[in-house]
Amino acid sequence: MYKRQPVYVAIIAFALTTWGAAGKLALVLFNVCAFLATCVAVYYLGRRVFNRLTGLLASTTLALWPVVSYATQRAFLTIHPALLGGALAVICALSIVWCLEKPSTRRGTVVGALLGLACLTLSPFLVFVPLTVILVFLMSTSRPGARWKTSAAIVVTTIVVISPWTIRNYLAFGEFVPIRTGAGAAAHQGNPTLAATFTDGRFACAESLGPFWRAENARDAILTANTVAGRRSDIYRRSQQCVEKNAPEGYKFFNEAQRDNVYLKHTLAFVFSEPQTFAKLTFNKGFIFFTETSRIFAIAAFIAAVGAVL
Repeated sequence: MYKRQPVYVAIIAFALTTWGAAGKLALVLFNVCAFLATCVAVYYLGRRVFNRLTGLLASTTLALWPVVSYATQRAFLTIHPALLGGALAVICALSIVWCLEKPSTRRGTVVGALLGLACLTLSPFLVFVPLTVILVFLMSTSRPGARWKTSAAIVVTTIVVISPWTIRNYLAFGEFVPIRTGAGAAAHQGNPTLAATFTDGRFACAESLGPFWRAENARDAILTANTVAGRRSDIYRRSQQCVEKNAPEGYKFFNEAQRDNVYLKHTLAFVFSEPQTFAKLTFNKGFIFFTETSRIFAIAAFIAAVGAVL
């Protein structure tokens, strides 16, 4: 559990230790409440930014959108923080809008506390912190002093909320890990290892570990990894084997954070040595995410883009 964010793990532990086998039902009910909270928060967000009708339409669309309904039904039956993360994303956005209306230390503290909780649920929420500070400076009409105090309150409160887990990680790993480990391994799997499927294979140690599965180009590699059974597992396995084969001395005694740094080092070496290949992968990942999954996803992406502009 070292590499996991602590909030949802704590919720799982509480449910299972308190209610035993019935704890999974409690988690399903918790996910139901999280999804309902998301719909309610979307209503208030749309109402605050636009008007009541917009909020109602957005909330209803979220509740009835086919892809969301399908994903939600699956999430209800699995132990995963996605629904809680979705609720926190909208609640954080609502709190940020509330803060932008009248920046103050008090409102900044509330936003920082919510962002800290969100970060401890899903670590990518860390990106929200600098973006929120930028929004406070760019979109607020308050005096500079109020904007500085609000920004400081957001940053300091977020740090205070996540600091117990950061300290715990330092004591466990002996290294600075704000929320979780694993970014280096994920980056290695999705970049040099995936690139080996449509290049000469040296990024996946093909010369020593044998040939890897082949793709026509970056787009084909990404689609194959996401749709063909077993290909993603092949990438995970080859990434681990290749890093272990070229690992520094004493690697088998490394902890998770140290091993993740090794993965990251190999990934950065690939990025700097093959910037064009990395750029192709990055572009195609974004393009496929918004266009290739299904027509209904493309519609949702277009609506999201229109909403962002508005």
